[in-house]
Amino acid sequence: MSELIKWDEIEHQIDEARDLKAIIQMQEQMEAIKILVKQIGGSLKTQNRSSRYRIFLEQKVGERYKQLPDEKSRPKKSGTKSPTKKQIFIKDIDKDKKTLHKWTKESDISKEKILEYENICNKEEKELTSAGLLHFVTMEQKGYMKSIKYKHEDVIVEMAILKERVNRIENHLGIE
Repeated sequence: MSELIKWDEIEHQIDEARDLKAIIQMQEQMEAIKILVKQIGGSLKTQNRSSRYRIFLEQKVGERYKQLPDEKSRPKKSGTKSPTKKQIFIKDIDKDKKTLHKWTKESDISKEKILEYENICNKEEKELTSAGLLHFVTMEQKGYMKSIKYKHEDVIVEMAILKERVNRIENHLGIE
């Protein structure tokens, strides 16, 4: 299935995409590809690759939204308030504020970090999701994730170390 999808062409189109409506349309198409591949029993790697490209597109929208100024609506002479640039943006792309907030957070994540998370998902045979990516990055930023490289093996083992839980267990057992 993966060989039927022209990934290089898709990646090029994503890089070149400037029109907001075209970006949203491509984002929806990537989600549709993922769902189609899942329904026909295609590989998880193909689904995750489609999700990766969808996230790249969401990042573009999030970046644009982030660049808009924070402003308050100003009253018009008629007594109604004029919409802010952010309100107009939300209406133009037909997404809610919560979705845009998530996409704004995604826009801060590097391409390398997304690829790293995709590799982890593929190794663990789990679906790449925006929520999972944001959780992964947050846990890493808080210091809960550590990469351990074994010199004798070409394997990188990703371990989640939940410091609070370890501390609570140690305190409970009286270990310092």
